[in-house]
Amino acid sequence: MRIIGCDYHPSWQQVCWMETTTGETGEVKLEHASGEAARFYRQPPGQALIGMESTGNCQWFVEMATTAGHDVWIGDAARIRASEVRQQKHDRRDAALILKLLLEGRFARIWTPSGEEKDLRQLLIHRYKLVRLRRRSASCGAKRERRYCAICFSISAPFAWGTRGRSGYWSRPDRRSRAALRRHGTKSESLS
Repeated sequence: MRIIGCDYHPSWQQVCWMETTTGETGEVKLEHASGEAARFYRQPPGQALIGMESTGNCQWFVEMATTAGHDVWIGDAARIRASEVRQQKHDRRDAALILKLLLEGRFARIWTPSGEEKDLRQLLIHRYKLVRLRRRSASCGAKRERRYCAICFSISAPFAWGTRGRSGYWSRPDRRSRAALRRHGTKSESLS
Protein backbone atom coordinates (compact mmCIF):
# COMPACT_ATOMS: atom_id res chain seq x y z
CA MET A 1 0.00 0.00 0.00
CA ARG A 2 1.20 3.48 -0.82
CA ILE A 3 0.90 6.24 1.78
CA ILE A 4 0.97 9.78 0.42
CA GLY A 5 1.45 13.07 2.25
CA CYS A 6 0.09 15.92 0.17
CA ASP A 7 0.61 19.66 0.66
CA TYR A 8 -2.24 20.92 -1.54
CA HIS A 9 -2.42 24.29 -3.32
CA PRO A 10 -5.09 25.40 -5.83
CA SER A 11 -2.86 25.05 -8.90
CA TRP A 12 -0.30 22.49 -7.73
CA GLN A 13 0.62 20.14 -4.90
CA GLN A 14 3.77 18.87 -3.26
CA VAL A 15 3.62 15.12 -2.67
CA CYS A 16 5.79 12.93 -0.47
CA TRP A 17 5.04 9.20 -0.64
CA MET A 18 6.17 5.86 0.70
CA GLU A 19 5.45 2.33 -0.52
CA THR A 20 4.91 0.25 2.62
CA THR A 21 5.67 -3.12 1.00
CA THR A 22 9.06 -2.18 -0.47
CA GLY A 23 10.00 0.85 1.67
CA GLU A 24 10.51 2.97 -1.46
CA THR A 25 10.02 6.71 -0.93
CA GLY A 26 9.87 9.75 -3.16
CA GLU A 27 8.65 13.27 -3.52
CA VAL A 28 7.37 15.21 -6.49
CA LYS A 29 5.65 18.49 -7.33
CA LEU A 30 2.47 17.96 -9.40
CA GLU A 31 0.70 20.56 -11.56
CA HIS A 32 -3.08 20.36 -11.78
CA ALA A 33 -3.71 22.09 -15.12
CA SER A 34 -1.48 19.76 -17.13
CA GLY A 35 -3.20 16.65 -15.75
CA GLU A 36 -0.02 15.54 -14.04
CA ALA A 37 -1.78 15.08 -10.70
CA ALA A 38 -4.55 12.95 -12.22
CA ARG A 39 -1.98 10.71 -13.92
CA PHE A 40 0.00 10.33 -10.69
CA TYR A 41 -3.03 9.19 -8.67
CA ARG A 42 -4.17 6.75 -11.37
CA GLN A 43 -0.65 5.24 -11.45
CA PRO A 44 -0.35 3.39 -8.10
CA PRO A 45 -1.75 -0.12 -8.30
CA GLY A 46 -4.28 -0.84 -5.60
CA GLN A 47 -5.44 1.44 -2.87
CA ALA A 48 -3.46 4.35 -1.47
CA LEU A 49 -3.93 6.45 1.65
CA ILE A 50 -3.68 10.19 0.93
CA GLY A 51 -3.35 12.64 3.81
CA MET A 52 -3.78 16.39 3.34
CA GLU A 53 -4.51 19.52 5.33
CA SER A 54 -8.03 20.91 5.29
CA THR A 55 -8.60 23.51 2.60
CA GLY A 56 -11.76 24.84 1.00
CA ASN A 57 -11.07 24.40 -2.69
CA CYS A 58 -10.00 20.77 -2.94
CA GLN A 59 -13.34 19.06 -3.57
CA TRP A 60 -12.53 18.12 -7.16
CA PHE A 61 -9.28 16.53 -6.01
CA VAL A 62 -10.97 14.51 -3.25
CA GLU A 63 -13.61 13.26 -5.70
CA MET A 64 -10.97 12.37 -8.29
CA ALA A 65 -8.90 10.44 -5.73
CA THR A 66 -11.86 8.57 -4.26
CA THR A 67 -13.12 7.55 -7.72
CA ALA A 68 -9.61 6.20 -8.39
CA GLY A 69 -10.08 3.97 -5.32
CA HIS A 70 -7.90 5.81 -2.80
CA ASP A 71 -8.72 6.79 0.78
CA VAL A 72 -8.42 10.53 1.42
CA TRP A 73 -7.94 11.71 4.98
CA ILE A 74 -8.31 15.42 5.62
CA GLY A 75 -6.54 16.69 8.71
CA ASP A 76 -6.84 19.67 11.01
CA ALA A 77 -4.30 22.16 9.67
CA ALA A 78 -3.68 23.83 13.05
CA ARG A 79 -2.97 20.55 14.84
CA ILE A 80 -0.73 19.34 12.02
CA ARG A 81 1.19 22.61 12.14
CA ALA A 82 1.48 22.40 15.94
CA SER A 83 3.06 18.94 15.74
CA GLU A 84 6.08 20.41 13.92
CA VAL A 85 8.75 21.89 16.16
CA ARG A 86 10.26 24.02 13.43
CA GLN A 87 8.19 27.16 12.77
CA GLN A 88 9.48 27.81 9.28
CA LYS A 89 6.88 26.70 6.73
CA HIS A 90 8.07 24.98 3.57
CA ASP A 91 5.98 22.94 1.12
CA ARG A 92 8.37 19.99 0.88
CA ARG A 93 8.70 19.86 4.65
CA ASP A 94 4.91 20.07 5.08
CA ALA A 95 4.31 17.12 2.75
CA ALA A 96 6.99 15.12 4.59
CA LEU A 97 5.40 16.05 7.93
CA ILE A 98 1.98 14.83 6.80
CA LEU A 99 3.55 11.56 5.61
CA LYS A 100 5.40 11.17 8.92
CA LEU A 101 2.20 11.73 10.91
CA LEU A 102 0.34 9.19 8.76
CA LEU A 103 3.06 6.58 9.27
CA GLU A 104 3.22 7.18 13.04
CA GLY A 105 -0.57 7.15 13.43
CA ARG A 106 -0.65 10.72 14.81
CA PHE A 107 -2.49 12.34 11.86
CA ALA A 108 -5.17 14.75 13.18
CA ARG A 109 -8.04 13.57 10.99
CA ILE A 110 -11.26 15.59 10.88
CA TRP A 111 -14.73 14.40 9.90
CA THR A 112 -15.82 15.14 6.34
CA PRO A 113 -19.27 14.34 4.95
CA SER A 114 -19.67 11.61 2.35
CA GLY A 115 -21.20 12.26 -1.06
CA GLU A 116 -24.62 11.02 0.07
CA GLU A 117 -24.53 13.29 3.12
CA LYS A 118 -23.62 16.27 0.94
CA ASP A 119 -26.54 15.51 -1.39
CA LEU A 120 -28.91 15.19 1.56
CA ARG A 121 -27.66 18.49 2.98
CA GLN A 122 -28.34 20.23 -0.36
CA LEU A 123 -31.87 18.80 -0.43
CA LEU A 124 -32.51 20.07 3.09
CA ILE A 125 -31.24 23.54 2.18
CA HIS A 126 -33.49 23.58 -0.90
CA ARG A 127 -36.51 22.49 1.18
CA TYR A 128 -35.77 25.19 3.76
CA LYS A 129 -35.73 27.84 1.03
CA LEU A 130 -39.04 26.59 -0.37
CA VAL A 131 -40.66 26.67 3.08
CA ARG A 132 -39.38 30.22 3.63
CA LEU A 133 -40.80 31.30 0.29
CA ARG A 134 -44.17 29.73 1.10
CA ARG A 135 -44.29 31.41 4.51
CA ARG A 136 -43.40 34.79 3.00
CA SER A 137 -46.15 34.44 0.43
CA ALA A 138 -48.69 33.43 3.07
CA SER A 139 -47.81 36.36 5.30
CA CYS A 140 -47.68 38.97 2.55
CA GLY A 141 -51.48 39.45 2.66
CA ALA A 142 -51.59 39.98 -1.07
CA LYS A 143 -53.72 36.98 -1.96
CA ARG A 144 -56.85 38.81 -0.82
CA GLU A 145 -56.23 41.65 -3.27
CA ARG A 146 -56.17 39.66 -6.54
CA ARG A 147 -53.26 41.54 -8.09
CA TYR A 148 -49.73 40.48 -9.07
CA CYS A 149 -47.37 39.90 -6.15
CA ALA A 150 -43.62 39.58 -6.65
CA ILE A 151 -43.21 37.69 -3.36
CA CYS A 152 -45.59 34.81 -4.00
CA PHE A 153 -45.39 34.88 -7.83
CA SER A 154 -49.12 34.79 -8.35
CA ILE A 155 -51.96 37.10 -9.30
CA SER A 156 -52.21 39.01 -6.05
CA ALA A 157 -51.60 42.48 -4.76
CA PRO A 158 -48.40 43.79 -3.27
CA PHE A 159 -48.61 44.78 0.35
CA ALA A 160 -48.48 48.55 -0.11
CA TRP A 161 -50.57 49.01 -3.25
CA GLY A 162 -52.26 52.22 -2.09
CA THR A 163 -50.91 55.76 -2.03
CA ARG A 164 -49.31 57.15 1.09
CA GLY A 165 -49.28 60.65 2.41
CA ARG A 166 -53.01 61.26 2.56
CA SER A 167 -55.19 60.73 5.57
CA GLY A 168 -54.57 57.09 6.31
CA TYR A 169 -52.58 54.44 4.55
CA TRP A 170 -54.95 53.92 1.62
CA SER A 171 -56.49 56.71 -0.42
CA ARG A 172 -60.27 56.97 -0.52
CA PRO A 173 -60.65 55.48 -4.06
CA ASP A 174 -58.34 52.63 -3.11
CA ARG A 175 -60.36 51.93 0.03
CA ARG A 176 -63.54 51.83 -2.07
CA SER A 177 -62.04 49.43 -4.61
CA ARG A 178 -60.71 47.26 -1.78
CA ALA A 179 -64.15 47.09 -0.19
CA ALA A 180 -65.61 46.20 -3.59
CA LEU A 181 -63.07 43.43 -3.93
CA ARG A 182 -64.18 41.94 -0.64
CA ARG A 183 -67.80 42.01 -1.77
CA HIS A 184 -67.42 40.83 -5.35
CA GLY A 185 -64.07 39.02 -5.60
CA THR A 186 -62.38 40.99 -8.44
CA LYS A 187 -61.74 44.61 -9.23
CA SER A 188 -63.08 44.34 -12.79
CA GLU A 189 -66.51 43.30 -11.47
CA SER A 190 -66.65 46.21 -9.02
CA LEU A 191 -65.80 48.78 -11.71
CA SER A 192 -68.45 47.67 -14.20
